[in-house]
Amino acid sequence: MHFGNMELAGVKLARQFAPLTLAAEVLKAEKLYHWLVQNRARHNVTLIPYKQAARALLRALDNNEFIGFFLDLGTRYDHKGVPVQFFGATTYFPAAPALLAHRTGAPIILGYALIGDDGLIHGHSFPIIHGDPTQHRDAYVQQVTQQMATYMEHCISRYPEQWYIFRRIWFHQPLPAEPSGAQVSSASAGS
Repeated sequence: MHFGNMELAGVKLARQFAPLTLAAEVLKAEKLYHWLVQNRARHNVTLIPYKQAARALLRALDNNEFIGFFLDLGTRYDHKGVPVQFFGATTYFPAAPALLAHRTGAPIILGYALIGDDGLIHGHSFPIIHGDPTQHRDAYVQQVTQQMATYMEHCISRYPEQWYIFRRIWFHQPLPAEPSGAQVSSASAGS
Protein backbone atom coordinates (compact mmCIF):
# COMPACT_ATOMS: atom_id res chain seq x y z
CA MET A 1 0.00 0.00 0.00
CA HIS A 2 1.03 3.60 -0.33
CA PHE A 3 2.16 3.81 3.26
CA GLY A 4 5.16 5.01 5.24
CA ASN A 5 8.29 4.71 3.11
CA MET A 6 7.22 2.22 0.45
CA GLU A 7 10.25 2.96 -1.73
CA LEU A 8 12.74 1.93 0.92
CA ALA A 9 10.78 -1.23 1.73
CA GLY A 10 10.97 -2.46 -1.86
CA VAL A 11 14.66 -1.62 -2.18
CA LYS A 12 15.53 -3.33 1.12
CA LEU A 13 13.62 -6.46 0.13
CA ALA A 14 15.20 -6.60 -3.34
CA ARG A 15 18.75 -5.92 -2.20
CA GLN A 16 18.76 -8.19 0.84
CA PHE A 17 16.69 -11.17 -0.29
CA ALA A 18 15.74 -11.44 -3.97
CA PRO A 19 14.94 -9.19 -6.94
CA LEU A 20 11.50 -7.58 -6.96
CA THR A 21 9.29 -7.17 -10.02
CA LEU A 22 6.60 -4.60 -9.36
CA ALA A 23 3.45 -4.18 -11.44
CA ALA A 24 2.95 -0.44 -11.77
CA GLU A 25 1.03 2.18 -13.64
CA VAL A 26 2.72 4.17 -16.36
CA LEU A 27 2.74 7.78 -15.23
CA LYS A 28 1.57 10.51 -17.57
CA ALA A 29 4.77 12.41 -16.80
CA GLU A 30 6.95 10.32 -19.10
CA LYS A 31 10.31 11.68 -17.92
CA LEU A 32 9.40 11.00 -14.28
CA TYR A 33 8.27 7.47 -15.13
CA HIS A 34 11.50 6.67 -16.97
CA TRP A 35 13.53 8.12 -14.10
CA LEU A 36 11.63 5.89 -11.64
CA VAL A 37 12.21 2.81 -13.81
CA GLN A 38 15.97 3.52 -14.07
CA ASN A 39 16.37 4.46 -10.41
CA ARG A 40 14.56 1.38 -9.13
CA ALA A 41 16.44 -0.90 -11.53
CA ARG A 42 19.71 0.15 -9.88
CA HIS A 43 18.33 -1.38 -6.68
CA ASN A 44 17.10 -4.70 -8.14
CA VAL A 45 13.49 -3.49 -8.52
CA THR A 46 11.93 -3.87 -11.97
CA LEU A 47 8.83 -1.83 -12.82
CA ILE A 48 6.50 -3.48 -15.31
CA PRO A 49 3.46 -1.66 -16.75
CA TYR A 50 0.21 -3.36 -15.70
CA LYS A 51 -0.75 -4.17 -19.28
CA GLN A 52 2.51 -6.10 -19.79
CA ALA A 53 2.86 -7.55 -16.31
CA ALA A 54 1.37 -11.06 -16.49
CA ARG A 55 4.24 -12.87 -18.23
CA ALA A 56 6.95 -10.89 -16.42
CA LEU A 57 5.39 -11.66 -13.04
CA LEU A 58 5.10 -15.38 -13.80
CA ARG A 59 8.72 -15.42 -15.01
CA ALA A 60 9.84 -13.70 -11.79
CA LEU A 61 7.99 -16.29 -9.70
CA ASP A 62 9.60 -19.09 -11.73
CA ASN A 63 12.97 -17.52 -10.85
CA ASN A 64 12.04 -17.53 -7.14
CA GLU A 65 11.89 -13.73 -7.04
CA PHE A 66 9.46 -11.42 -5.30
CA ILE A 67 6.62 -9.80 -7.17
CA GLY A 68 4.69 -6.82 -5.92
CA PHE A 69 1.42 -4.97 -6.31
CA PHE A 70 -0.13 -1.91 -4.77
CA LEU A 71 -3.59 -2.85 -3.57
CA ASP A 72 -4.90 0.61 -2.72
CA LEU A 73 -5.15 1.80 -6.30
CA GLY A 74 -8.79 2.72 -6.21
CA THR A 75 -11.12 1.71 -8.98
CA ARG A 76 -9.39 3.17 -12.01
CA TYR A 77 -6.95 0.46 -13.05
CA ASP A 78 -8.16 -3.02 -12.23
CA HIS A 79 -11.18 -4.07 -14.22
CA LYS A 80 -11.18 -7.44 -12.50
CA GLY A 81 -11.50 -6.02 -9.02
CA VAL A 82 -12.69 -8.02 -6.06
CA PRO A 83 -15.34 -6.46 -3.82
CA VAL A 84 -14.06 -6.17 -0.24
CA GLN A 85 -15.15 -4.49 2.94
CA PHE A 86 -12.64 -1.76 3.72
CA PHE A 87 -13.28 0.59 6.63
CA GLY A 88 -16.98 -0.32 6.68
CA ALA A 89 -17.72 0.23 3.00
CA THR A 90 -17.46 -1.87 -0.12
CA THR A 91 -14.66 -1.09 -2.52
CA TYR A 92 -12.63 -3.10 -5.04
CA PHE A 93 -9.08 -4.38 -4.73
CA PRO A 94 -7.04 -5.89 -7.56
CA ALA A 95 -7.64 -9.59 -8.15
CA ALA A 96 -4.17 -10.27 -9.58
CA PRO A 97 -2.29 -11.11 -6.33
CA ALA A 98 -4.81 -13.75 -5.27
CA LEU A 99 -5.24 -15.09 -8.81
CA LEU A 100 -1.47 -15.56 -9.14
CA ALA A 101 -1.24 -17.18 -5.70
CA HIS A 102 -4.05 -19.58 -6.61
CA ARG A 103 -2.50 -20.43 -9.96
CA THR A 104 1.09 -20.85 -8.73
CA GLY A 105 0.78 -21.77 -5.05
CA ALA A 106 2.98 -18.79 -4.12
CA PRO A 107 2.35 -17.40 -0.63
CA ILE A 108 1.31 -13.78 -0.18
CA ILE A 109 3.34 -11.56 2.11
CA LEU A 110 1.73 -8.24 2.91
CA GLY A 111 4.15 -5.79 4.43
CA TYR A 112 4.78 -2.14 5.06
CA ALA A 113 7.51 0.24 6.13
CA LEU A 114 6.51 2.37 9.10
CA ILE A 115 8.24 5.64 9.91
CA GLY A 116 8.73 5.27 13.66
CA ASP A 117 8.64 7.87 16.42
CA ASP A 118 12.42 7.45 16.56
CA GLY A 119 12.69 8.77 12.98
CA LEU A 120 13.82 5.38 11.68
CA ILE A 121 11.99 3.24 9.16
CA HIS A 122 10.83 -0.13 10.45
CA GLY A 123 9.74 -2.98 8.18
CA HIS A 124 6.74 -5.05 9.22
CA SER A 125 4.77 -7.88 7.70
CA PHE A 126 1.54 -9.61 8.53
CA PRO A 127 1.24 -13.40 8.81
CA ILE A 128 1.85 -15.07 5.47
CA ILE A 129 -1.35 -15.83 3.57
CA HIS A 130 -1.34 -19.35 2.22
CA GLY A 131 -4.99 -19.93 1.36
CA ASP A 132 -6.17 -23.23 -0.01
CA PRO A 133 -5.34 -23.63 -3.73
CA THR A 134 -7.70 -26.64 -3.89
CA GLN A 135 -10.53 -24.25 -3.06
CA HIS A 136 -12.64 -23.00 -5.98
CA ARG A 137 -10.75 -20.15 -7.62
CA ASP A 138 -13.39 -17.44 -7.14
CA ALA A 139 -13.92 -18.29 -3.46
CA TYR A 140 -10.16 -18.36 -2.91
CA VAL A 141 -9.66 -14.98 -4.60
CA GLN A 142 -12.47 -13.43 -2.55
CA GLN A 143 -11.20 -14.85 0.75
CA VAL A 144 -7.55 -13.93 0.21
CA THR A 145 -8.29 -10.44 -1.11
CA GLN A 146 -10.55 -9.72 1.87
CA GLN A 147 -7.79 -10.91 4.21
CA MET A 148 -5.36 -8.48 2.59
CA ALA A 149 -7.90 -5.65 2.93
CA THR A 150 -8.37 -6.51 6.61
CA TYR A 151 -4.62 -6.45 7.22
CA MET A 152 -4.32 -3.08 5.48
CA GLU A 153 -7.22 -1.70 7.49
CA HIS A 154 -5.48 -2.70 10.71
CA CYS A 155 -2.26 -0.94 9.76
CA ILE A 156 -3.89 2.19 8.38
CA SER A 157 -6.22 2.58 11.36
CA ARG A 158 -3.20 2.54 13.72
CA TYR A 159 -1.15 5.01 11.65
CA PRO A 160 -3.54 6.95 9.38
CA GLU A 161 -1.09 9.83 8.99
CA GLN A 162 1.29 7.53 7.08
CA TRP A 163 -1.20 6.44 4.42
CA TYR A 164 -1.21 8.54 1.30
CA ILE A 165 -3.59 7.76 -1.49
CA PHE A 166 -3.91 9.53 -4.79
CA ARG A 167 -7.40 8.61 -5.93
CA ARG A 168 -10.80 7.72 -4.59
CA ILE A 169 -11.01 4.29 -3.02
CA TRP A 170 -14.76 4.34 -2.41
CA PHE A 171 -16.04 5.64 -5.73
CA HIS A 172 -19.68 4.88 -4.96
CA GLN A 173 -19.71 7.21 -1.97
CA PRO A 174 -20.83 10.80 -2.62
CA LEU A 175 -18.29 13.56 -2.10
CA PRO A 176 -18.85 15.53 1.09
CA ALA A 177 -20.89 18.68 0.62
CA GLU A 178 -19.31 22.07 1.20
CA PRO A 179 -20.31 23.45 4.59
CA SER A 180 -23.10 26.00 4.30
CA GLY A 181 -21.74 29.48 3.88
CA ALA A 182 -18.35 28.19 2.70
CA GLN A 183 -16.62 30.39 0.21
CA VAL A 184 -14.26 29.21 -2.47
CA SER A 185 -11.21 31.34 -2.99
CA SER A 186 -8.01 31.02 -4.91
CA ALA A 187 -4.62 32.61 -4.78
CA SER A 188 -1.98 32.91 -7.42
CA ALA A 189 1.75 32.78 -6.93
CA GLY A 190 3.10 36.23 -6.36
CA SER A 191 -0.05 37.68 -4.85
